[in-house]
Amino acid sequence: MSNTRRKSNEIINFLESNRYPQDKLYTTKELAWIKIASILGINLPSYSNLNPETNGNLQVEYLKYIWSRTLSEMIELFGLEKFLEYSPLYPNVSTLENQCKIEEPKLDFEKQKIEEARFILHSENVLMENIAVYLMKKYPGEFKKTSSPSDVAMQLSVIIFSTFATKNNLIKIPFIDIESSIAADIHTDKQRPSKENDTYDKSHASAALPYCDYFFTEKNLESIINKRKKPLSLVYDCKTISSPNEVLSILQSI
Repeated sequence: MSNTRRKSNEIINFLESNRYPQDKLYTTKELAWIKIASILGINLPSYSNLNPETNGNLQVEYLKYIWSRTLSEMIELFGLEKFLEYSPLYPNVSTLENQCKIEEPKLDFEKQKIEEARFILHSENVLMENIAVYLMKKYPGEFKKTSSPSDVAMQLSVIIFSTFATKNNLIKIPFIDIESSIAADIHTDKQRPSKENDTYDKSHASAALPYCDYFFTEKNLESIINKRKKPLSLVYDCKTISSPNEVLSILQSI
């Protein structure tokens, strides 16, 4: 399951939970099959001239091959220089974000989290339009014939945001809850500079926490996930660890 499909499932599950009793719906955990690459940040082969099924089969075989190799074999296969070089896919916004932190007054975490959720919904406009198309086909009698997918997507975004802002129960849409929490933590902490890798960290955490028992990550992200009175690791029942010794101990015990 791709990150896009996982996010769609989480949003649709939330919307359908307002229509059907919870015991009539699958949970997001039952619907999601998370590719290890979505958590670790590994790029998978994908070819635009092949259909989705063929691409999926290629990716499965690729992962089977890669994860049958030892770490030293992987490094030898790809070349050490590939592991050491870093070429970000996103523009460098760290300097601008850090400048904003200096100029802004102290921000409240909960208020900032709501604003981050608003931004996430706005940035996922293509995803929301695809969900709107799906729902308009499934429930044709519930939408005006003159409504476009973009109109319905906007309405859905307003419903989701309003629910989050007033009831704060967006745990039902894990990726928005997790990504908005991490972003709010980063943007309200003037002592911590924004980094290029923050975008990847949010994505990896939202793919791992709701669906995995353990999440092994670097120290900065681990500290964000485990902080506050009710940390994300506790909310999603996913033990999040950065200590190499503790990771090794857990792996040996499994």
